[in-house]
Amino acid sequence: AFGDNAMLVSRSANGGVSWGPPKVLRADTDGKVLNDKNSMTADPKLANNVYAVWDRLVDYTLPSAGGGATPASLSVTSRTDSVVNARDRYRKFRKSGAAKRLATPLIFEGPTYFTRTTNGGASWETARNIYDPGPNAQTINNLTVIRPNGDVLVFFTDLPADGSVRIGYVKSTD
Repeated sequence: AFGDNAMLVSRSANGGVSWGPPKVLRADTDGKVLNDKNSMTADPKLANNVYAVWDRLVDYTLPSAGGGATPASLSVTSRTDSVVNARDRYRKFRKSGAAKRLATPLIFEGPTYFTRTTNGGASWETARNIYDPGPNAQTINNLTVIRPNGDVLVFFTDLPADGSVRIGYVKSTD
């Protein structure tokens, strides 16, 4: 299991000479969840606004923090990248005889999570899912871009369950 993990942010009020205590943007204690590959972007026009995005992988084949066994047919590989592990297990399932007899189970999911501060990092909004690619699919490489008109776009690599790869984005005008 992944163990406890979180997305944290620290703030510097003196150009990086010193840093304040970390603030939790999102914390998970279930060993099935990994908050991963984050990006943070300062708004060039609104000095107090900063946006954080990341992928949040939930791997249902892993034991939870309370224990439990991983199904032998979907055992974790020796690779250290959880994204690669989850997709490998899903591909393995799709190729197995069981995949032909059963409806596709939910093995993993990996939506894009987002939060922002509007007061220079003194506080942060509750992190939320802003794009869900569906079951056995995920996003990765999330990156925020602020347009000159103030629109906030989050670009990502979209990895749908069919194994294809796409570039996608979501947009906020407010």
